[in-house]
Amino acid sequence: MIAHDAISALINLSDTIAAAKYLVEQDFLVWLISYTAVRYVPPWKILADGQNTTSPLSSLTSMLLSNLTSHPNLVPHIASLKIPIIPLPQSTTYPPYFLPTSLSATSTIHPDFRDPTIGPPNKEAGQEEEREIEGLRALVQAFEDGASDGVKDSKGKRKGECHFLASVFANISMVSPDNLDFCDSADVQAPALRSLLLAPRPPFPQPSSTEASGDDEPLLSKIVVYTEHPDTIRRGGALGCIKNCAMDRGSMPWLLASESECRFADTLLLPVAMITRKRIELELTSQMTGSSFHPIHQGQSKESMSSHS
Repeated sequence: MIAHDAISALINLSDTIAAAKYLVEQDFLVWLISYTAVRYVPPWKILADGQNTTSPLSSLTSMLLSNLTSHPNLVPHIASLKIPIIPLPQSTTYPPYFLPTSLSATSTIHPDFRDPTIGPPNKEAGQEEEREIEGLRALVQAFEDGASDGVKDSKGKRKGECHFLASVFANISMVSPDNLDFCDSADVQAPALRSLLLAPRPPFPQPSSTEASGDDEPLLSKIVVYTEHPDTIRRGGALGCIKNCAMDRGSMPWLLASESECRFADTLLLPVAMITRKRIELELTSQMTGSSFHPIHQGQSKESMSSHS
């Protein structure tokens, strides 16, 4: 309850840049992203009713990240951040990695992880040395897992649907030199932020490599599939990403190509095609029943239509 109230207070404070600028300290952001992204479900954390209690405040931390990225000057601090990860490729417990900086009173330690400062690593789980991975990739993976089966009832891959991460991605894709007053991040400059969503990446949690692979796909391809999701926040953020990434002229040929992993054209044209098909069906129905069909145009209400019938 105390942690819930504390994060809720930070959400309210982060609405203004005067307070939000004090929340982009690197250590805090590393924990914030790691905690939001963690999706480890150990057997003893599944309660008797089947509920998953891992990182129960991830929906709130998603809202906090959404507020922080709403300030363009703070976006580079978050978009360029890397978090530590310890791969466990041979682990029989999902997922096959551990985010060591996600620890809190409401999160847990992967059962196959062995602290190297206390004893040898877990060879049976293939425990590797700690390395860094892009925090943005971890958030996209959490966003994708948040829409999987059972999550809404706290019985899925993770705790929390993380719908507000869609706003985070939309905010990142919106940043440009025109709306950035200053940028003190040495790692990422404003023009490169949108490319973080467009550059092909290997499946998470494999490390990014300069060598292209057939399994590589841009992070945007994991976001655009939610343009028809029932949740308004998730759907709106996905649409915002599409709109903002379409401003990148250099990526337009690739985005519109039929072999593109994003299937950008399909995502844009499908709603239009569905509306056209519905219109044709209504016209055919009216012809068969002998009734007149009056399409409602933008700005015209149903009541005004009835006066012309």
